Amino acid sequence: MSKYKKGRIPKNIEYIIDSNNCFICTSHTKNKQGYIKINRQGHYLMHRLILEEKLGRSIKEDYCACHLCDNPSCINPNHLEEHTKEWNNKDRTNKKRGIYLGNGGPPKRNFKAISPEGIIYYSNNQHEFAREHNLNRNNILSCLNGRLKSCNKGWRFNYE
Repeated sequence: MSKYKKGRIPKNIEYIIDSNNCFICTSHTKNKQGYIKINRQGHYLMHRLILEEKLGRSIKEDYCACHLCDNPSCINPNHLEEHTKEWNNKDRTNKKRGIYLGNGGPPKRNFKAISPEGIIYYSNNQHEFAREHNLNRNNILSCLNGRLKSCNKGWRFNYE
């Protein structure tokens, strides 16, 4: 969790406004997931710093800076809200989100995960899904590619 400190947002931000009123940052680099990253005595995601500035405090522990527009490159403060990880996961599942191509990268393949309890999840980010559910990402990939039938503590995976 980052500690809020007023004024951590860079002053030299350049962006364009797209048709959804998203502020797409053009002055800073993106990570693999399309989020804008900055280095300020450590690595930070710009949308988190912008939300903290909007809130006037740090994002609560175990909470996320959620993009209501579903565009990871958007830094419009009006498109950012603080929500629990559970809320964010449900929102992602309900919207079947994850294939935003604004970052110029190839589309990610959606996959379905079935927990040992029979709960069905949809995602397109193996790394994030593994982290959120305390699973091994390489085993998820092996299951998706058919090299393993059951993996990660009884979870099952297949592409949608």
